Amino acid sequence: MERGNPAAGAGGVVVSLGDADVLEHPIGVVDILEKAKIAIGRKPEELPHGFAHKPALVVANGGDAPEAKETFEALLDLEREKFDRFLMVSAATGEGLEELQRAFFELLDVVRVHTKTPGKKAKMDAPYTLPRGSTVHDVAEHVHKDIASGFKYARIWGEGKYDGQMVQRDYVVEDNDIIELHG
Repeated sequence: MERGNPAAGAGGVVVSLGDADVLEHPIGVVDILEKAKIAIGRKPEELPHGFAHKPALVVANGGDAPEAKETFEALLDLEREKFDRFLMVSAATGEGLEELQRAFFELLDVVRVHTKTPGKKAKMDAPYTLPRGSTVHDVAEHVHKDIASGFKYARIWGEGKYDGQMVQRDYVVEDNDIIELHG
């Protein structure tokens, strides 16, 4: 289980490539979102006043169905401008499911950060999930507000870093960094 609440920032529409009216489903979703003043598929600077932008993904399940590829192409032709990304998957065969996980992670624009107690191994099974651009101080606040107010520096492990490199509170963390907070 991942901790934190990185912003309910992205959404997805799941359609079945086997449904006869599959090409109408995304249109209905766009209408519902626009009534709630949520725009998808537009750049934030192009939004009408009062609208929020949310990235969105269309997941077309049933990639193993007859004529699935043709239906998927028709869906792309109709909805390409309204959604940020399209994926064809098959829940039956597992095709595309790994790519689906990566797509949601990218749309959410988050990083996973692991914590470590000095002298112990890192807790790799329960990362904190934070918005991309978060700092070591943000990690400390997620761990506990008292830790955030009292820590002076952190040690960090991760790709492209020296193991145990000392960093300050404003250091921007990256995905899968390991942080050890020091008071």
